[in-house]
Amino acid sequence: MSEQNQLVIVDPALMTKSGHHSALADQVVKGSLGRFPPNTAVSYIVHRDLNFDIEKNLIESNINLIRHFDLDFYYIFEKNVSLLESSEYIFELCNQYTECFLKFKDTNVTYFHPSMSWEHALALALALFQMKANNRIKHVVCLMFNPGIDYRGVCYDSDLSIKYQIALKSLMEAECIEIYVTDFESQLSYSNLLFKESFEIHPSYVVDLNSSKEICLQSDRYIILYLGEAKLEKGFDKLPDLLLELLKNSRLHSTFYIQYTDDWGGSEIKEIVSKIKSIEKKYSNVVVDGCYIDDDAMTSLLLSAQCVFFNYDEEIYKNKSSGLLWKACAADAPVVLFNDRSWLYRESSRLKATVFMFGEAFSEELNKPQKFISCNDDIYGRTIFGDFIFWLKNRLF
Repeated sequence: MSEQNQLVIVDPALMTKSGHHSALADQVVKGSLGRFPPNTAVSYIVHRDLNFDIEKNLIESNINLIRHFDLDFYYIFEKNVSLLESSEYIFELCNQYTECFLKFKDTNVTYFHPSMSWEHALALALALFQMKANNRIKHVVCLMFNPGIDYRGVCYDSDLSIKYQIALKSLMEAECIEIYVTDFESQLSYSNLLFKESFEIHPSYVVDLNSSKEICLQSDRYIILYLGEAKLEKGFDKLPDLLLELLKNSRLHSTFYIQYTDDWGGSEIKEIVSKIKSIEKKYSNVVVDGCYIDDDAMTSLLLSAQCVFFNYDEEIYKNKSSGLLWKACAADAPVVLFNDRSWLYRESSRLKATVFMFGEAFSEELNKPQKFISCNDDIYGRTIFGDFIFWLKNRLF
Protein backbone atom coordinates (compact mmCIF):
# COMPACT_ATOMS: atom_id res chain seq x y z
CA MET A 1 0.00 0.00 0.00
CA SER A 2 1.33 3.45 -0.94
CA GLU A 3 2.05 6.05 1.75
CA GLN A 4 -0.56 8.65 2.63
CA ASN A 5 0.14 12.08 1.12
CA GLN A 6 -1.17 15.30 2.56
CA LEU A 7 -1.80 18.44 0.53
CA VAL A 8 -2.37 21.48 2.71
CA ILE A 9 -3.47 24.72 1.03
CA VAL A 10 -2.52 27.63 3.30
CA ASP A 11 -4.44 30.77 2.34
CA PRO A 12 -4.83 33.38 5.12
CA ALA A 13 -6.63 35.68 2.65
CA LEU A 14 -9.49 33.36 1.69
CA MET A 15 -12.62 35.05 3.00
CA THR A 16 -14.96 36.22 0.23
CA LYS A 17 -16.33 34.82 -3.03
CA SER A 18 -14.27 37.02 -5.33
CA GLY A 19 -10.73 37.38 -6.60
CA HIS A 20 -7.91 34.93 -7.11
CA HIS A 21 -8.15 33.43 -3.62
CA SER A 22 -11.71 32.28 -4.30
CA ALA A 23 -10.68 31.08 -7.78
CA LEU A 24 -8.05 28.83 -6.22
CA ALA A 25 -10.65 27.34 -3.87
CA ASP A 26 -12.88 26.59 -6.89
CA GLN A 27 -10.01 24.80 -8.60
CA VAL A 28 -9.22 22.71 -5.52
CA VAL A 29 -12.90 21.76 -5.13
CA LYS A 30 -12.97 20.59 -8.76
CA GLY A 31 -9.65 18.82 -8.27
CA SER A 32 -11.02 16.89 -5.32
CA LEU A 33 -13.46 15.14 -7.67
CA GLY A 34 -11.14 12.26 -8.50
CA ARG A 35 -8.20 14.28 -9.84
CA PHE A 36 -5.91 14.01 -6.83
CA PRO A 37 -4.34 10.60 -6.14
CA PRO A 38 -6.58 8.38 -3.96
CA ASN A 39 -3.93 8.30 -1.22
CA THR A 40 -3.98 12.11 -0.89
CA ALA A 41 -5.79 13.90 1.94
CA VAL A 42 -6.53 17.55 1.15
CA SER A 43 -6.77 20.25 3.83
CA TYR A 44 -7.46 23.97 3.51
CA ILE A 45 -6.31 26.45 6.17
CA VAL A 46 -8.14 29.75 5.81
CA HIS A 47 -9.18 32.95 7.54
CA ARG A 48 -11.67 32.60 10.39
CA ASP A 49 -14.15 34.87 8.62
CA LEU A 50 -14.51 32.58 5.62
CA ASN A 51 -17.66 32.99 3.51
CA PHE A 52 -20.25 30.29 4.34
CA ASP A 53 -20.78 29.23 0.71
CA ILE A 54 -17.05 28.61 0.20
CA GLU A 55 -16.97 26.66 3.45
CA LYS A 56 -19.92 24.52 2.31
CA ASN A 57 -18.30 23.75 -1.06
CA LEU A 58 -15.00 22.74 0.55
CA ILE A 59 -16.59 20.52 3.20
CA GLU A 60 -18.92 18.84 0.71
CA SER A 61 -15.86 18.00 -1.38
CA ASN A 62 -14.37 16.09 1.58
CA ILE A 63 -11.71 18.73 2.13
CA ASN A 64 -10.56 19.17 5.70
CA LEU A 65 -11.35 22.82 6.38
CA ILE A 66 -9.56 24.67 9.19
CA ARG A 67 -10.54 28.23 10.08
CA HIS A 68 -7.34 29.52 11.61
CA PHE A 69 -5.93 32.93 10.63
CA ASP A 70 -7.45 36.08 12.12
CA LEU A 71 -5.10 38.73 10.71
CA ASP A 72 -5.92 40.81 7.65
CA PHE A 73 -3.79 39.37 4.82
CA TYR A 74 -3.55 42.82 3.20
CA TYR A 75 -3.04 44.80 6.43
CA ILE A 76 0.30 46.28 5.32
CA PHE A 77 0.19 45.23 1.67
CA GLU A 78 1.24 48.08 -0.66
CA LYS A 79 1.65 50.39 2.34
CA ASN A 80 4.80 52.37 2.96
CA VAL A 81 5.74 50.89 6.32
CA SER A 82 9.22 50.07 7.61
CA LEU A 83 10.36 46.63 8.76
CA LEU A 84 10.33 47.94 12.32
CA GLU A 85 6.76 49.23 12.02
CA SER A 86 5.60 45.94 10.53
CA SER A 87 7.46 43.70 13.00
CA GLU A 88 4.53 43.18 15.39
CA TYR A 89 2.27 42.08 12.53
CA ILE A 90 4.95 39.77 11.09
CA PHE A 91 5.73 38.11 14.44
CA GLU A 92 2.03 37.45 15.10
CA LEU A 93 1.69 36.10 11.57
CA CYS A 94 4.72 33.88 12.20
CA ASN A 95 3.02 32.47 15.30
CA GLN A 96 -0.13 31.72 13.33
CA TYR A 97 1.85 29.94 10.59
CA THR A 98 3.71 27.91 13.22
CA GLU A 99 0.46 26.90 14.93
CA CYS A 100 -1.06 25.67 11.69
CA PHE A 101 2.03 23.58 10.80
CA LEU A 102 1.88 21.89 14.20
CA LYS A 103 -1.53 20.50 13.22
CA PHE A 104 0.23 18.27 10.65
CA LYS A 105 3.00 16.28 12.31
CA ASP A 106 3.11 13.38 9.85
CA THR A 107 5.51 13.13 6.93
CA ASN A 108 4.70 13.48 3.22
CA VAL A 109 3.07 16.87 3.73
CA THR A 110 3.07 19.42 0.89
CA TYR A 111 2.02 22.93 1.88
CA PHE A 112 0.88 25.19 -0.94
CA HIS A 113 1.12 28.97 -0.42
CA PRO A 114 -0.54 31.08 -3.16
CA SER A 115 0.47 34.67 -3.99
CA MET A 116 2.86 35.46 -1.14
CA SER A 117 3.80 39.06 -0.45
CA TRP A 118 7.04 40.01 1.33
CA GLU A 119 5.59 40.20 4.83
CA HIS A 120 4.06 36.72 4.55
CA ALA A 121 7.26 35.30 3.07
CA LEU A 122 9.24 36.71 5.99
CA ALA A 123 6.73 35.40 8.54
CA LEU A 124 6.86 31.96 6.88
CA ALA A 125 10.68 32.01 6.96
CA LEU A 126 10.64 32.82 10.68
CA ALA A 127 8.13 30.04 11.32
CA LEU A 128 10.22 27.47 9.45
CA PHE A 129 13.35 28.44 11.41
CA GLN A 130 11.47 27.32 14.53
CA MET A 131 10.43 23.99 13.03
CA LYS A 132 12.51 20.82 13.08
CA ALA A 133 13.86 20.01 9.61
CA ASN A 134 12.05 17.17 7.85
CA ASN A 135 12.85 16.04 4.32
CA ARG A 136 9.32 14.66 3.91
CA ILE A 137 7.71 18.07 4.35
CA LYS A 138 7.89 20.81 1.73
CA HIS A 139 6.41 24.22 1.07
CA VAL A 140 5.46 25.26 -2.46
CA VAL A 141 5.43 29.06 -2.61
CA CYS A 142 3.96 31.13 -5.47
CA LEU A 143 5.01 34.73 -6.07
CA MET A 144 2.56 36.99 -7.86
CA PHE A 145 3.04 40.54 -6.57
CA ASN A 146 5.64 42.82 -8.12
CA PRO A 147 8.71 43.29 -5.86
CA GLY A 148 9.50 46.86 -6.88
CA ILE A 149 11.47 45.87 -9.99
CA ASP A 150 9.88 45.92 -13.41
CA TYR A 151 10.27 43.37 -16.20
CA ARG A 152 13.21 45.32 -17.68
CA GLY A 153 15.13 45.08 -14.41
CA VAL A 154 14.52 48.73 -13.51
CA CYS A 155 13.99 49.27 -9.77
CA TYR A 156 11.13 51.73 -9.27
CA ASP A 157 10.63 51.14 -5.51
CA SER A 158 13.93 50.47 -3.71
CA ASP A 159 12.31 50.17 -0.27
CA LEU A 160 9.90 47.49 -1.48
CA SER A 161 12.60 45.58 -3.36
CA ILE A 162 14.82 45.49 -0.24
CA LYS A 163 11.94 44.04 1.79
CA TYR A 164 11.35 41.34 -0.80
CA GLN A 165 15.08 40.57 -0.95
CA ILE A 166 15.32 40.16 2.83
CA ALA A 167 12.16 38.04 3.02
CA LEU A 168 12.89 35.74 0.07
CA LYS A 169 16.58 35.22 0.80
CA SER A 170 15.57 34.26 4.34
CA LEU A 171 12.89 31.93 3.01
CA MET A 172 15.24 30.30 0.52
CA GLU A 173 17.54 29.32 3.39
CA ALA A 174 15.03 26.61 4.23
CA GLU A 175 15.72 23.39 2.31
CA CYS A 176 12.03 22.52 2.13
CA ILE A 177 11.09 25.49 -0.10
CA GLU A 178 10.12 25.44 -3.78
CA ILE A 179 9.42 28.86 -5.33
CA TYR A 180 7.37 29.52 -8.49
CA VAL A 181 6.14 32.68 -10.21
CA THR A 182 2.88 33.52 -11.95
CA ASP A 183 3.91 34.93 -15.33
CA PHE A 184 6.65 36.07 -17.69
CA GLU A 185 7.18 39.48 -16.11
CA SER A 186 7.22 38.24 -12.51
CA GLN A 187 9.79 35.67 -13.65
CA LEU A 188 12.04 38.47 -14.89
CA SER A 189 11.39 40.71 -11.87
CA TYR A 190 12.21 38.07 -9.26
CA SER A 191 15.21 36.78 -11.20
CA ASN A 192 16.60 40.34 -11.28
CA LEU A 193 15.76 40.86 -7.61
CA LEU A 194 17.52 37.72 -6.38
CA PHE A 195 20.21 37.47 -9.06
CA LYS A 196 18.87 34.05 -9.93
CA GLU A 197 18.81 32.60 -13.42
CA SER A 198 15.08 31.84 -13.52
CA PHE A 199 12.05 30.74 -11.53
CA GLU A 200 9.59 28.34 -13.13
CA ILE A 201 6.16 29.71 -14.06
CA HIS A 202 3.20 27.81 -12.63
CA PRO A 203 -0.14 27.47 -14.49
CA SER A 204 -2.69 30.08 -13.53
CA TYR A 205 -5.20 28.86 -10.97
CA VAL A 206 -7.81 31.37 -12.14
CA VAL A 207 -8.12 29.51 -15.47
CA ASP A 208 -9.66 26.05 -15.84
CA LEU A 209 -9.73 24.98 -19.47
CA ASN A 210 -10.86 21.46 -18.51
CA SER A 211 -14.16 22.78 -17.16
CA SER A 212 -14.64 25.29 -19.98
CA LYS A 213 -14.93 22.42 -22.50
CA GLU A 214 -18.19 21.37 -20.84
CA ILE A 215 -19.70 24.84 -20.31
CA CYS A 216 -22.78 25.92 -22.27
CA LEU A 217 -22.38 29.20 -24.11
CA GLN A 218 -24.50 32.26 -23.37
CA SER A 219 -27.16 32.98 -25.97
CA ASP A 220 -26.40 36.73 -25.68
CA ARG A 221 -23.10 38.10 -27.01
CA TYR A 222 -22.54 40.95 -24.58
CA ILE A 223 -20.04 43.76 -24.64
CA ILE A 224 -18.72 43.19 -21.12
CA LEU A 225 -17.78 46.42 -19.38
CA TYR A 226 -16.98 45.00 -15.95
CA LEU A 227 -16.65 41.68 -14.13
CA GLY A 228 -15.74 41.03 -10.51
CA GLU A 229 -15.20 42.91 -7.28
CA ALA A 230 -16.02 46.62 -7.52
CA LYS A 231 -12.68 48.45 -7.34
CA LEU A 232 -11.78 51.98 -8.33
CA GLU A 233 -8.39 50.88 -9.64
CA LYS A 234 -10.25 48.67 -12.12
CA GLY A 235 -12.28 51.58 -13.44
CA PHE A 236 -15.53 50.94 -11.58
CA ASP A 237 -15.91 54.68 -10.94
CA LYS A 238 -15.62 55.36 -14.69
CA LEU A 239 -18.49 53.05 -15.62
CA PRO A 240 -21.36 55.64 -15.60
CA ASP A 241 -19.58 57.98 -18.05
CA LEU A 242 -18.25 55.12 -20.16
CA LEU A 243 -21.69 53.55 -20.40
CA LEU A 244 -23.33 56.81 -21.49
CA GLU A 245 -20.61 57.41 -24.06
CA LEU A 246 -21.10 53.95 -25.57
CA LEU A 247 -24.89 54.28 -25.58
CA LYS A 248 -24.61 57.48 -27.65
CA ASN A 249 -22.76 55.57 -30.36
CA SER A 250 -25.44 54.59 -32.87
CA ARG A 251 -23.11 52.12 -34.57
CA LEU A 252 -23.00 49.86 -31.51
CA HIS A 253 -26.09 47.66 -31.57
CA SER A 254 -25.12 45.53 -28.60
CA THR A 255 -26.09 44.78 -25.02
CA PHE A 256 -23.71 46.18 -22.43
CA TYR A 257 -23.14 43.95 -19.41
CA ILE A 258 -21.81 44.90 -15.96
CA GLN A 259 -21.36 42.37 -13.17
CA TYR A 260 -19.88 43.34 -9.82
CA THR A 261 -19.69 42.32 -6.18
CA ASP A 262 -19.32 44.71 -3.26
CA ASP A 263 -18.11 42.80 -0.22
CA TRP A 264 -17.13 45.84 1.84
CA GLY A 265 -20.04 48.22 1.22
CA GLY A 266 -18.21 51.54 0.83
CA SER A 267 -20.27 54.69 0.26
CA GLU A 268 -18.36 55.64 -2.91
CA ILE A 269 -19.11 52.27 -4.52
CA LYS A 270 -22.77 52.53 -3.52
CA GLU A 271 -23.03 55.92 -5.22
CA ILE A 272 -21.54 54.53 -8.45
CA VAL A 273 -23.89 51.53 -8.33
CA SER A 274 -26.84 53.90 -7.99
CA LYS A 275 -25.74 55.76 -11.14
CA ILE A 276 -25.30 52.68 -13.33
CA LYS A 277 -28.58 51.19 -12.12
CA SER A 278 -30.42 54.39 -13.03
CA ILE A 279 -28.94 54.14 -16.52
CA GLU A 280 -30.03 50.49 -16.72
CA LYS A 281 -33.64 51.53 -16.05
CA LYS A 282 -33.60 53.87 -19.07
CA TYR A 283 -32.00 51.52 -21.60
CA SER A 284 -33.14 48.03 -22.53
CA ASN A 285 -29.67 47.09 -23.80
CA VAL A 286 -27.94 47.56 -20.43
CA VAL A 287 -27.69 44.68 -17.93
CA VAL A 288 -26.35 45.32 -14.43
CA ASP A 289 -25.85 42.29 -12.19
CA GLY A 290 -24.84 42.94 -8.58
CA CYS A 291 -24.70 39.27 -7.61
CA TYR A 292 -21.78 36.89 -7.36
CA ILE A 293 -21.40 34.55 -10.34
CA ASP A 294 -19.41 31.35 -10.10
CA ASP A 295 -16.43 30.45 -12.24
CA ASP A 296 -18.46 28.43 -14.76
CA ALA A 297 -20.94 31.28 -15.27
CA MET A 298 -18.12 33.79 -15.75
CA THR A 299 -16.38 31.50 -18.22
CA SER A 300 -19.65 31.10 -20.13
CA LEU A 301 -19.96 34.90 -20.38
CA LEU A 302 -16.39 35.24 -21.60
CA LEU A 303 -16.70 32.46 -24.17
CA SER A 304 -19.74 34.24 -25.65
CA ALA A 305 -18.54 37.84 -25.28
CA GLN A 306 -18.30 40.25 -28.17
CA CYS A 307 -15.45 41.90 -26.26
CA VAL A 308 -14.31 42.58 -22.68
CA PHE A 309 -13.30 46.05 -21.42
CA PHE A 310 -10.26 46.68 -19.18
CA ASN A 311 -10.40 50.34 -18.15
CA TYR A 312 -7.82 49.76 -15.43
CA ASP A 313 -5.68 52.43 -13.79
CA GLU A 314 -2.62 52.81 -16.01
CA GLU A 315 -0.18 53.60 -13.20
CA ILE A 316 -1.33 50.84 -10.84
CA TYR A 317 -1.38 48.22 -13.58
CA LYS A 318 1.91 49.27 -15.11
CA ASN A 319 3.48 46.23 -13.40
CA LYS A 320 0.44 44.48 -11.93
CA SER A 321 -1.20 41.37 -13.35
CA SER A 322 -4.89 40.61 -13.84
CA GLY A 323 -6.56 37.24 -13.42
CA LEU A 324 -9.54 38.43 -15.46
CA LEU A 325 -7.30 39.18 -18.44
CA TRP A 326 -5.99 35.61 -18.28
CA LYS A 327 -9.54 34.28 -18.14
CA ALA A 328 -10.60 36.44 -21.10
CA CYS A 329 -7.59 35.40 -23.19
CA ALA A 330 -8.11 31.73 -22.30
CA ALA A 331 -11.70 32.06 -23.54
CA ASP A 332 -10.37 33.74 -26.72
CA ALA A 333 -12.51 36.79 -25.96
CA PRO A 334 -11.38 40.03 -27.67
CA VAL A 335 -10.20 42.58 -25.12
CA VAL A 336 -10.59 46.37 -25.13
CA LEU A 337 -7.68 48.32 -23.66
CA PHE A 338 -7.33 52.05 -23.00
CA ASN A 339 -3.54 52.38 -23.29
CA ASP A 340 -0.50 50.45 -24.42
CA ARG A 341 1.68 51.17 -21.37
CA SER A 342 0.46 48.58 -18.86
CA TRP A 343 1.03 44.91 -18.07
CA LEU A 344 -2.39 44.25 -19.66
CA TYR A 345 -1.18 45.32 -23.10
CA ARG A 346 2.13 43.48 -22.87
CA GLU A 347 0.53 40.27 -21.62
CA SER A 348 -2.12 40.46 -24.34
CA SER A 349 0.73 40.54 -26.83
CA ARG A 350 2.45 37.55 -25.26
CA LEU A 351 -0.80 35.57 -25.31
CA LYS A 352 -1.59 36.63 -28.90
CA ALA A 353 -4.94 38.10 -27.91
CA THR A 354 -7.30 40.01 -30.18
CA VAL A 355 -7.15 43.61 -28.93
CA PHE A 356 -9.21 46.75 -29.59
CA MET A 357 -7.79 50.09 -28.49
CA PHE A 358 -10.55 52.33 -27.14
CA GLY A 359 -10.84 55.78 -28.65
CA GLU A 360 -12.92 58.01 -30.89
CA ALA A 361 -13.00 55.43 -33.65
CA PHE A 362 -13.87 52.53 -31.35
CA SER A 363 -16.96 51.44 -33.29
CA GLU A 364 -14.92 51.18 -36.47
CA GLU A 365 -12.19 49.40 -34.56
CA LEU A 366 -14.67 46.65 -33.66
CA ASN A 367 -14.44 45.55 -37.25
CA LYS A 368 -10.65 45.91 -37.42
CA PRO A 369 -9.11 44.39 -34.31
CA GLN A 370 -5.38 44.29 -33.64
CA LYS A 371 -4.28 40.67 -33.68
CA PHE A 372 -0.86 40.34 -32.13
CA ILE A 373 1.77 38.30 -33.90
CA SER A 374 4.03 37.72 -30.94
CA CYS A 375 7.69 36.80 -31.04
CA ASN A 376 6.85 34.17 -28.44
CA ASP A 377 5.59 30.80 -29.61
CA ASP A 378 2.67 28.99 -28.02
CA ILE A 379 4.79 27.60 -25.18
CA TYR A 380 3.98 30.60 -22.97
CA GLY A 381 0.23 30.28 -23.50
CA ARG A 382 0.36 26.56 -22.81
CA THR A 383 2.23 27.30 -19.58
CA ILE A 384 -0.14 29.99 -18.27
CA PHE A 385 -3.26 28.09 -19.34
CA GLY A 386 -1.91 24.70 -18.32
CA ASP A 387 -3.70 22.27 -16.03
CA PHE A 388 -3.12 23.73 -12.57
CA ILE A 389 -4.41 20.70 -10.65
CA PHE A 390 -2.19 18.38 -12.68
CA TRP A 391 0.74 20.70 -11.94
CA LEU A 392 -0.10 20.80 -8.23
CA LYS A 393 -0.50 17.01 -8.12
CA ASN A 394 3.05 16.69 -9.48
CA ARG A 395 4.40 18.79 -6.62
CA LEU A 396 3.28 16.15 -4.08
CA PHE A 397 5.62 13.53 -2.65
